[in-house]
Amino acid sequence: MTDPFHPLSVRDIPLLTRYFARQDTRLCNASAGAAVLWQPYFQDAALEVDGTLLLREQFPGLGTVFSTPIGENVGNAYDFLVKYCRAVGQPVQFFPATAADVENLRARFGDVEVTPVRDWFDYLYDAQDMVTFRGRRFNGQRNHIHHFQRLYPDWAFERVTEENLPEVCAFFDDFTRRYHKDSDSAQAEEGCVREF
Repeated sequence: MTDPFHPLSVRDIPLLTRYFARQDTRLCNASAGAAVLWQPYFQDAALEVDGTLLLREQFPGLGTVFSTPIGENVGNAYDFLVKYCRAVGQPVQFFPATAADVENLRARFGDVEVTPVRDWFDYLYDAQDMVTFRGRRFNGQRNHIHHFQRLYPDWAFERVTEENLPEVCAFFDDFTRRYHKDSDSAQAEEGCVREF
């Protein structure tokens, strides 16, 4: 079977943005920029079927997974994915899935297995909480910030411009040299930052 999906690229940002705008989620996966930046790591690929967007990726430890379809004809998209997965001999797996997605999957497919992957949870905070970091639940974040402030006492918020970009890159190089991480995902994340 010829692969009907195409690898995501910068050219897909308008398509992704149009579909992601329909979603009522704060998942980082529902961001055109994140999808395109992480494409080399996850091998993200897209297909538009009957007014509905299908996204496929290769997820560490899970293999081939699909985002839940977004668009006008979600039922037809699910049917397509079931046939596609049968044809290529792989299970139908969706990742990530919100609570609402799980409800919809159960309504469509009956009993479904839900496996939380804690290492990939999105942690979303209220903006005001991030300003004050009050409470025990923010101990870790406060500690990280205090550590950063000790390392870089002359830090400042600045807009990234053409003029200061070399300084930003030098800071990032220094930081990644000091705090090198060997995992594939950390290396991919570093690559995404450099690409950006």
